[in-house]
Amino acid sequence: MASTDLYTSEAYKKGRLAWLGSRDLGLPMIEGLDPATGDLGQAQLLTTAGQSAILAIPGCPLPYIAFPGDRLARLTQQLRDISLAYPAAGLAHIVEGLESELAWYKANAKLTPPVAP
Repeated sequence: MASTDLYTSEAYKKGRLAWLGSRDLGLPMIEGLDPATGDLGQAQLLTTAGQSAILAIPGCPLPYIAFPGDRLARLTQQLRDISLAYPAAGLAHIVEGLESELAWYKANAKLTPPVAP
């Protein structure tokens, strides 16, 4: 019930409610919730795993994947290491995209993801 109240609150819909600088409040996502707008009835929860969620949103060709910034930092570092060790793997473009997401976190969400070990 707490997640329903928070995810459907005006503060969340207007982007004023965050946890650790992220719109992911660390609570289970509600089936039918569009995490980008907080509107119900637009997204379909496909799966959850720990703090991660995968949702299908009408009009989006790819699913929306939400997970904590520290996981994004670790994934980016791991792929960067693989890309440097195996340049032929062609991961540089993916790493660039993930690094741009990390830069967005730093600039907009006031979240500094921890450095991956």
